[in-house]
Amino acid sequence: MNRVIVFDLDGTLVDTRLELTNATNLMLRNYGRNALPMEQVVSFVGNGMRAQVEKALAATNSDGKIIDPDEALEVQKRAYRACVNLTSSLYPGVYKTIAELKKAGWKLAVLSNKPEELCKVILREFGLTPHLSAILGGVEDFPLKPEPDGLLFIKDLLEIDGSAWMVGDGAQDLIAGQRAGFKTCYAAYGFGSDIGNIPFDAKIDTFEQLKEILKNEPAG
Repeated sequence: MNRVIVFDLDGTLVDTRLELTNATNLMLRNYGRNALPMEQVVSFVGNGMRAQVEKALAATNSDGKIIDPDEALEVQKRAYRACVNLTSSLYPGVYKTIAELKKAGWKLAVLSNKPEELCKVILREFGLTPHLSAILGGVEDFPLKPEPDGLLFIKDLLEIDGSAWMVGDGAQDLIAGQRAGFKTCYAAYGFGSDIGNIPFDAKIDTFEQLKEILKNEPAG
């Protein structure tokens, strides 16, 4: 029996707030726009980098000048590559817990709305890639979370016939998990969007608590 845990990336495994802010402000500077505070930039995160870019452009459009969001997205990607992992960090306990979950027989994967190339760079540099059976970022083949397509693809790819969990800090993670028939775990320590009254199966205030949540799941 194969079991899987699928993790969101930003705000769940890695605290990327500063590098997201830096990359966004580098993009804005390219167009002569004023920088935005971290809190505002982080509020734009969750629905993919293009949506984040559009919101940042809208928030700084004081002169009514129209900027092509696709062009700005490419500028943002270049800016992000320049500062990726320079200021980010794993949340406490992530590496040890990931290693222990894999040793316990769980298949582990990441599903993010961030461009896949950037996800892979981040995960590789933090040493998590060897523990993961799948990494899926924002690609044209699948709609972004909260649509369940990415989760369903991972489930089929890894031939999951046992427990399936989605762990994330944002509303889009929990909704995607529910739509895919996964159990959901809300990472309350992260910086995701306000989840409102969206239900979840479990809640963790630290990443290490995930082991306690999962200890009674049927063994693979």
